[in-house]
Amino acid sequence: MDNRFQELSSLDFKKADIGLWETELIKEYAKLKFNGGFALATIECCDSEKFREYLQSMYPVPHDGNMDLSLRAASDDIRDFMYYLLHSQSLAGLEIYLGNGEEFLSVDPPYDTLEEFRKLVFTELSGNELKKDLFQTVIKGSIYDDWKVSEEQTSKMISDFTSRIFTEDSHIRTFYFQQWGNFMIGLFVGYIFIDIHRG
Repeated sequence: MDNRFQELSSLDFKKADIGLWETELIKEYAKLKFNGGFALATIECCDSEKFREYLQSMYPVPHDGNMDLSLRAASDDIRDFMYYLLHSQSLAGLEIYLGNGEEFLSVDPPYDTLEEFRKLVFTELSGNELKKDLFQTVIKGSIYDDWKVSEEQTSKMISDFTSRIFTEDSHIRTFYFQQWGNFMIGLFVGYIFIDIHRG
């Protein structure tokens, strides 16, 4: 039986700039040394209406971006959606790399089959949970460098960063995930932000 998200792999995508690289949080975080660096990219689908249909069909859809999701494990819908999205040839052509030149969007064995990909942990976060999680992640610094910004200033940086994502006209779902490739050395933290309205 065909998967209803299968067509995602044939949709066209392009990079979109929402100013995240300009935030103080990313500027400071980019100064840290990592084994593999980090990737930050914003993309949008060229057929936003079709993409929104897929987005809105994913269960469950939060009614409030700050509702307590209790770090809820994402459904198979989310995993299936991400699996076929990551297999998009158009998305692969955008060349989103980590600092060591690894292709961030490549899916490596054993997660290159849908059955195995479904075993990955995808956790849904609310907006408030994201801020808390980002704070705990950022203040740890990297394996080589300490984070030297004060906690108060760090909180302000995170608020500015998230305000670029959670705008008045957006409906964001946020997912924390495990890696699906061979690029992880040491600790790895990843987030995916999906705007249900914009696509």
